[in-house]
Amino acid sequence: MGAHWKLGFEWVVHAPIALNAGIANEVIEAIRTGAVPVISNDDELAVYSVAHELVNTCQVSDLTYANAQRVLGINGLVDLIGVLGSRPNAARCFPGSKE
Repeated sequence: MGAHWKLGFEWVVHAPIALNAGIANEVIEAIRTGAVPVISNDDELAVYSVAHELVNTCQVSDLTYANAQRVLGINGLVDLIGVLGSRPNAARCFPGSKE
């Protein structure tokens, strides 16, 4: 979300957290630059796919939704959509959030 919305602070804070959580540096860099990342882990791919569709089209396709629900479970998917819906709006309210 930080990369999509050009929220420098969000990106600087969350990219190292993603790296420490085990997300490959190549995936992080691809997201930062707007390239399509190569993701082999099912749950990471589900999260990326939902986030990518949501920020780019304001919706999630039936196929992506079904796959995310299968991989993350309904509670995980609801949590993900809740976070994705609230983070950019909150982050853009902070002074200096854009580069």
